[in-house]
Amino acid sequence: MKLSSSASIQPNLNMLRFLLLCCSVCLASGLVASDACGEVVLSGVVKDDLTGEPLFPATLRVSGTHTATVTNPDGRFELAVRSVSVTLLCSHIGFRSVSILVPADFTGDIVFELTPVMYEMEELVVTAEDPAISIMRKVIERKQQAQRPTSLKANAYTRLTLRKDSTIVSVIESMSEAFWQEEDGWREVLKAKRTTRNLQEDLDTPAASFMKNLYEDDVEVVGHTLQGVTHPDALSTYDFSLVGRRKMDDRVVYDISVKSKSPRSSAFEGQIAVLDEAYALLDADLRPNASFIFPPPFRDFTIIFHQQFRAFGEDVWLPVDLRTTIYLDIGFLGLSFPPIQSEQVTRISDYEVNAVVPDTLFKGKKPFINDISSESAPGSLLSTAGVVIPLTVEERLAFEQIDSTETLEKVFKPKGALARFVEDDDDDSKKGGKRRRLQLDYEPQGWYNRVDGFHVGLKSEFRVRNRQTRFNGYAGYSTKLERWALCGEVTRPWGSRRDVRTRVGYRRGTTPRQSDGVYSNFSASTALFGGQDYFDFYWQEQYFAEAQFRIRSIRTEVLTGLQVEQHRSVTKTTDFAIGSDFNQRENPAINDGDLRSLRFKAMYGEDSGPAVLLGEKKVTLWVEHSRPGLMGSDFDFTQVKVRAGWRFKTFFNRRMMPNTLDITVVGGFSTGQLPVQRFGHIDASLEWWHTPGSFRTLHANPYEGEEFFGMFWEHHFRTLLFEYLGWDGLVTRNIGIIVFGGHGRTWISGGRLAALAYAPQYVDAFHHEIGASVNGILGLIRVDFAKRLDAPSYEIGVGIARIF
Repeated sequence: MKLSSSASIQPNLNMLRFLLLCCSVCLASGLVASDACGEVVLSGVVKDDLTGEPLFPATLRVSGTHTATVTNPDGRFELAVRSVSVTLLCSHIGFRSVSILVPADFTGDIVFELTPVMYEMEELVVTAEDPAISIMRKVIERKQQAQRPTSLKANAYTRLTLRKDSTIVSVIESMSEAFWQEEDGWREVLKAKRTTRNLQEDLDTPAASFMKNLYEDDVEVVGHTLQGVTHPDALSTYDFSLVGRRKMDDRVVYDISVKSKSPRSSAFEGQIAVLDEAYALLDADLRPNASFIFPPPFRDFTIIFHQQFRAFGEDVWLPVDLRTTIYLDIGFLGLSFPPIQSEQVTRISDYEVNAVVPDTLFKGKKPFINDISSESAPGSLLSTAGVVIPLTVEERLAFEQIDSTETLEKVFKPKGALARFVEDDDDDSKKGGKRRRLQLDYEPQGWYNRVDGFHVGLKSEFRVRNRQTRFNGYAGYSTKLERWALCGEVTRPWGSRRDVRTRVGYRRGTTPRQSDGVYSNFSASTALFGGQDYFDFYWQEQYFAEAQFRIRSIRTEVLTGLQVEQHRSVTKTTDFAIGSDFNQRENPAINDGDLRSLRFKAMYGEDSGPAVLLGEKKVTLWVEHSRPGLMGSDFDFTQVKVRAGWRFKTFFNRRMMPNTLDITVVGGFSTGQLPVQRFGHIDASLEWWHTPGSFRTLHANPYEGEEFFGMFWEHHFRTLLFEYLGWDGLVTRNIGIIVFGGHGRTWISGGRLAALAYAPQYVDAFHHEIGASVNGILGLIRVDFAKRLDAPSYEIGVGIARIF
């Protein structure tokens, strides 16, 4: 039996939708869903009465309720209701809405045939201002006057489909119940999920924490804060143009194109639909504009949102469905992944405005709770008709035919010269499902300098899983010095949160005097290629014990420790370099003796990764004290050192990667007789290789002294200059400009300077330099052009690009 539409209705809902997004290609999912199936399933199709074409996305609602759904691309729908008879309302922009009374004994398909509503053109009046501007001014005013809900409750169904080229490779469905409070955002309770067989069973698909509303003033999209089209300042940011008029029943719908006045503004572009008289958004078809830029390895990141809105009460307009398309292309020189496309559709229903929400959900910060019963299959509810947007034929075949062996790792296997270095995740579950109690990791080490010659060694780490106790060891041999270097230490965390950590150990081997951590023994091995050896070295044998305390409330770590060391001078053993010998400078003698010292270290901030790539926000203070009465120490001094690195956002803060200013300050002073092996240092460049936090116009070896101060700064303008110039080719390749500078000096007292047995890198004046970099060449390299200001010097060098 087929039931067809015969009469139109005047709906009091308007169209809408939710936005969900994630930077991970495999996660973009829905928001909320019903916790129970209806007793009766109504299904059918929505068509254009004149052409017979399916209408997508048409909105269907049970009269007198907020229970609703949308059609799939084939125009089909399913809707579970608790009882019949009911009246179904169907609406679509540009068509006359239709209502159908479904009798209690009805079975079969319900067919809605919607008639297009033609707009009769009014006499055109030419004005200086586009009519869209006055329309949007009223939309913004109405939104500001409307009373914002304080809480929401809703149900929804979400489906995410991943494709390689045009072929479906996986499908994820989820149903959730979500609660929203104005100050705390969303909390989501997952009720059901279903995936194709090639996805992990424990893969959850949260949505509330990713959910965005295109009606909001500001919309967060993968780290970018885009100004919404109804923002109070939208008329200053956007060019709105009236491009057409349609009707929805007897009311006019204005079609307005959206374009940002500046491509550098973090904004949208596309088209919106506004309902006359209500001056509310019915529909938004938008994508981020040209400012939506991502660093390597992203070669393309395109997102398209289509969101519909309906009225819930007098002036509350909320999203009711969501369609998001993401196109992602990842790769760089020597490594590329197949392009990935994801399509998401979400149905949101059963809104309760200003609803009472569970207090327990908002006591913690966890936005997502898996509440799927262990007694039933995760997708059992989703297998029931009426609670989902019907699958297309292609999606049904994907659930039936995709095999568990067709994993995403296999489907999106990388290609290129570096692809062989990308390994599959061969975790413990693939090795019989048992986690090993003990783990052993190791890696080779090696370097070259004028004291060790070639040094080769092996570093190992042995871990006990239950308490995370770590045993680290190292053994290496220096070919010219003809000595073994050895290291062994044990690290043990304490407490339920492991906020206390103890470490004891032993080390022996050659040690650089200039050991502030900018360069490693390996990276400083320029002597092998005919460059000046950067470090000076001495032989050290050391026993140490230390305790580290983490104070989470103030983001601080404190370390105290005792060191028992023996220091001995070593001499140069070789001038060998590849191609020809190079006359290296002598390795200067140190102040030999036994050093016993107490150490204190305090660090504020967090390690977020390599500072050269990510910047940093961290301040570290070191204090070391030694005196003859301390376990027979031969030295008497106290040294204080500080290093502060901080990143400040400057311009275009709405972007995922705004312009930034990175400032690094280093300094230190001492009392007593500081041994030369404890002198402070300000780093130089390694020949043509430049590193932030060092002088680009200084080579060979660093400045050193009893006291020191240095400040280095870099302002990352990113692609801004080339955006202004209109050089889109460089912008899309993420080529940017960095302006940098360095200032600093060291101090050595006159008597101490005269007593030194070697000539240190020392100038009794400040070193000043400025320069500029072309950043992001090949996605990985920067080229620096540096000019010294206090002396005639100009240098060109390369370094690792600042990607973030």
